[in-house]
Amino acid sequence: MNATKENLVESMKTLLWERGYDATSPNLVLEHSHIGKGSLYHHFRSKKALAIAAMEVRTDELIEEFDEIFLSTLPWAVKLEQFFSARKDTS
Repeated sequence: MNATKENLVESMKTLLWERGYDATSPNLVLEHSHIGKGSLYHHFRSKKALAIAAMEVRTDELIEEFDEIFLSTLPWAVKLEQFFSARKDTS
């Protein structure tokens, strides 16, 4: 993914977490990412397409975090403790 597209996705991911879909406008994403409107619509057809891309990235991150904990050789009690004490935000 190129830097501009990645920046748009990361901005959308953050804004979705903080504000939700309805309260996140394309202009807010542009303001947050410091990217021009033309670049947004060059990479994504719509706000919905950008939101889907952001959720796909976050889903991949969560799977990776889950695998890192539960595929380890640590005892189950330690795995569960790590899982439940892990931060649950997008930062």
